[in-house]
Amino acid sequence: MTVAYPTSGSFGTIAEKYISQLAGFLVRYSYWIANVLAVGVEVSAIAVYMKYWFPDVPGIISIAFFAAVLIYVNMRSVNTFATFEYWFSMIKVSAIVMFIIL
Repeated sequence: MTVAYPTSGSFGTIAEKYISQLAGFLVRYSYWIANVLAVGVEVSAIAVYMKYWFPDVPGIISIAFFAAVLIYVNMRSVNTFATFEYWFSMIKVSAIVMFIIL
């Protein structure tokens, strides 16, 4: 559908065009809510993990720091975001390979 109807609105616009305005609205805002909740859960989990290494640092400091880093990376250009994603993926794959070897 994206090839047949290329647009900047993505699947929300496609749902609006082919189903209804309500469907487009619901798709867009359910996607937004899912992302907001996912980011909130991720930074909260980071605060829990950081407590293991830095028990004296309050969790709100970890949350604020990592939320700011996440927002900064997402606000930069696509090239910067892709570079971060590449290196984080490389770290993850390397860790998995090391776990398999061990």
